Amino acid sequence: MSKNLNEAILNKLLALTEQKTLKWKSIPSYLDENKNEPLRRYLIGAEKYYYAQGESNVPMMMEYRSYCAEFNSGLVLLFVYSESMSLSYELAIQTDSSNLVEKLSENDKYQDALTNLISAIAASKNTTESFLNALLES
Repeated sequence: MSKNLNEAILNKLLALTEQKTLKWKSIPSYLDENKNEPLRRYLIGAEKYYYAQGESNVPMMMEYRSYCAEFNSGLVLLFVYSESMSLSYELAIQTDSSNLVEKLSENDKYQDALTNLISAIAASKNTTESFLNALLES
């Protein structure tokens, strides 16, 4: 099997998310609980050009809106980027916490499917809406 993103992988991730088999957490929450130097360095690399002088139209990774889920001994990662008032998504894997992060999505072909996946992840989290509903019901 190639390590490129395909519909079968996306459909399986969406199904496992909806079945609550994959437990997604924000990247910062994961890093607070786990030592993962390759992931930390990947995040630093993704952000290093954003603050450079004279750079424009450089996507900014939104760590607190990005998620990861542990699978076997590795991670499935879904990164969220903001660029020019729009969001884009990147799916990656890390087969082990000592291995490098590998991007699976290299182009815009699967952005709609990745949007569906991030929506499913967000729906499984405590959102502002559920927080406010709980407040009103108390």
